[in-house]
Amino acid sequence: MTFADSDACIPHVPFAATRGVVIALGIALGGCNIRELAGSIAQTIIPVDDGGTDGGPPAKEASLEGRLLAEPIAWPRTLEQRCTLRGRLCVRSDDRDASDALVAVAEGVEARLDGLDNSMQTALFGAGPITFLVGGSGGVRSLGRERTTARPRLAPTLSPSDGTEEALLERLLELHVLQRNPAVTATDATSMARAFSLRWGLVRPPVDPTPEAAVLGATHADGAGSDGRFLAWLDERLSPAAGSLLGAALSKAWRGDDGVQWRTAGDPWFVLARNFSGEDDGAPKLDELLLRHAIEVSSTAEGRSALPFRWDEPLPKKARRLLSVRAVEPTGVTWLRFEREADHPSASLVIALDWEEHARFRVFAQLLDAEGRVIRTHRFGAPVREPHVEATLESLDGVASIVLGAINLGDPAAPFDPREGPWEPHAFLLTVAPMNGDGGFL
Repeated sequence: MTFADSDACIPHVPFAATRGVVIALGIALGGCNIRELAGSIAQTIIPVDDGGTDGGPPAKEASLEGRLLAEPIAWPRTLEQRCTLRGRLCVRSDDRDASDALVAVAEGVEARLDGLDNSMQTALFGAGPITFLVGGSGGVRSLGRERTTARPRLAPTLSPSDGTEEALLERLLELHVLQRNPAVTATDATSMARAFSLRWGLVRPPVDPTPEAAVLGATHADGAGSDGRFLAWLDERLSPAAGSLLGAALSKAWRGDDGVQWRTAGDPWFVLARNFSGEDDGAPKLDELLLRHAIEVSSTAEGRSALPFRWDEPLPKKARRLLSVRAVEPTGVTWLRFEREADHPSASLVIALDWEEHARFRVFAQLLDAEGRVIRTHRFGAPVREPHVEATLESLDGVASIVLGAINLGDPAAPFDPREGPWEPHAFLLTVAPMNGDGGFL
């Protein structure tokens, strides 16, 4: 797999030894070679960026989005701070019992982080211990600004419900994401944090996923952010080292001469969409990557066992129309499964989907034998603007079940961008029509 080269990439420059400044990893708006960027980041995964000399002063009322407070807060210095044995994670609270309980949880978090390689641990702790503040609604908050760089000072805060290792990991990695690019919104930071967690093997995939949700940003299923599964998969398939493609998607360019503190070269989704636009013959489109991910998820018995099939019932013996149980957000996918009885009279099967005109779906079907092995995968044609697609699945001998996946790729008139929400989820109408050996409908 090759990627388009571009002169827009800022060449890699060794970062400064003091707190690991990465200025060389900016991405110009014209797009760039993301594999080259990922390779650079794999060599220099870094901790907090101190802004350097290019970070201009912020606007007077500058604030960070989402769960970051519009007004910086000053936490009382009287709050007692308690730390883990190695002192890398600390908790500050006015409730000693709560601190003790959270420190015990933080010890478990440190044990999970021990499995990371040195560069990743340096990325998280190279700037010193991380202190969690107890109180508020959780997330990452601004505690004012650095005196020399005018950058926001960020700290993870824990809500009463954040008393688990998974929650502390999420807050810690949200902080990591925002330190690398403070212009990322809080919902994108949560999505990226969850992707890092999965990619680094710190957590298991969600037990009850909502695949119909968008893959980045706030979703109707979870307003805090997406579950990160697609982003982690993308990093695993295309990165030279764990997390490097995710890091490339967080790269930033600096501009401080016009009162704007942070000028991103694009949010993570923009970076991925730009680099996987399909403009170069060797680079897959993001649409294609979403389809590959969905097919791969259902290609193993283990993957299928974790899928929430919205329809899971015997294959009908007469033509039948079904409305999708849950609407699908752009970049989301829905799953259906039909069990085909051994004496089912069908020799072939017509499957058709219809949806609203301002949506675009890609559909595939996998035919499985009685042991759950994939006999073959059929990709339906990709309509450009037609709200309809259909295909005939032939040679059903030996087929014990059929798995369908339908991916919503957004409005055909405008590429999907999670920042331009609220976006519309869409349902579809499915027609399943079995046919006999003579080509007639049953």
